[in-house]
Amino acid sequence: MVTATVTFAVGWVLKKMFEKSVAEAAEEGAKAGAAEADASAQDASPPGGSA
Repeated sequence: MVTATVTFAVGWVLKKMFEKSVAEAAEEGAKAGAAEADASAQDASPPGGSA
């Protein structure tokens, strides 16, 4: 019974750590995507400009 409890606890901790890292990666990806969208909007030539 102790082995099962310890195994469950370790698995739960690893799962939580994994979920946190995935959430952080998704947040970083969203920030990078937003920054990339801003940069591409600024790179677009203004209307009436020589393109």
